[in-house]
Amino acid sequence: MQSFLKFYFDSPTRYWTILGIAIGFSIFGIVLIIDYRWKLKKQKLGGFKEIGVTLPWLIIAITYLCCLCGKKSNRYVQFIGKVMFNIFGIFSIIIVALGIYGKTVPIIESKNPIEFVRNDDKNKNLIIFIHGFLGNSQETWRKFPKLIEEDHSFDHTNIFSVNYPTSILGPNLYIYDIASSLDDELNRAKIEDYDNVVIIAHSIGGLVARKLIIQRKNHKEKITNIHLLVEIATPHRGVDPSAYFKGLGWSDKIMEEINPESSFLLDLCDDWRGIDQDQRPKSLCIVSGNDGLVSVDSAKFECDSFEDLSEYDHWGHTELVKPENFEDKRYKIPMDEVASILTGPTERIREK
Repeated sequence: MQSFLKFYFDSPTRYWTILGIAIGFSIFGIVLIIDYRWKLKKQKLGGFKEIGVTLPWLIIAITYLCCLCGKKSNRYVQFIGKVMFNIFGIFSIIIVALGIYGKTVPIIESKNPIEFVRNDDKNKNLIIFIHGFLGNSQETWRKFPKLIEEDHSFDHTNIFSVNYPTSILGPNLYIYDIASSLDDELNRAKIEDYDNVVIIAHSIGGLVARKLIIQRKNHKEKITNIHLLVEIATPHRGVDPSAYFKGLGWSDKIMEEINPESSFLLDLCDDWRGIDQDQRPKSLCIVSGNDGLVSVDSAKFECDSFEDLSEYDHWGHTELVKPENFEDKRYKIPMDEVASILTGPTERIREK
């Protein structure tokens, strides 16, 4: 045992590995601090995040290779170095899985972050769907996008849904990070080339949409072509944490931001009001007393207009975004408003 400890403490592997770990975590700590400070200033990190989370591991790998190439290295030293390095690598994977540095790691992009229902380069109108927590482009909306595709009023309108990952048990990003990631995706989809853009958002997706528009305005990106924001059951004034926990599951970051007393909601409200009215899109909010999760007062707060569907007692929080046909109020109310923006107040012929 004594000879093993002497061998271990004398081996250059130990010093090189510890040095690499120390340097790696130091850089990672600096990235976390800069990330936090830049968030307070509402600035974008851009590619700095990717560099920040990759560089520490590169440094550790380089120091390990230097150790193996050292003159004092032998097969025992190499064996111990490999074991230590692999143990540290497994431990780091566990840390990532637990979401300990979820604030800094950028969104893990979905296989299809944007799913087009219709995509024609000649069309100058666009409808974007943004789901809420635990949602996705398929389960959240069901028939909704397809109904629009079949609606004759929107023949010259492109339609797509965006996807972003959320989880009950796994790490979730802050709404700021989700909005930043979606902004990148929308830029890749050339949203600025459209004349008229409408966003339809459900639940927390409405907060993401507002944050997205605020960020685009702050970054001098085009927002004047976004004419309408339809928000369905969006918690502008937050929700009761116990109701949220019961209804959708636990998520520390999301819970923190949608708490009624959160600084995020207060700042979001101030920033939204700070956009000039001639630039800010009109907001139509769909609310219901039977939501079961988001109150009517919270859902209609800071909205230009709202429609109350409380008379339909079987439409809860998730059912409010699942219309069955053209005459369904869940379709007719928002899409009549969308049509007035995209096609003007003309008579609509839905069925082909």
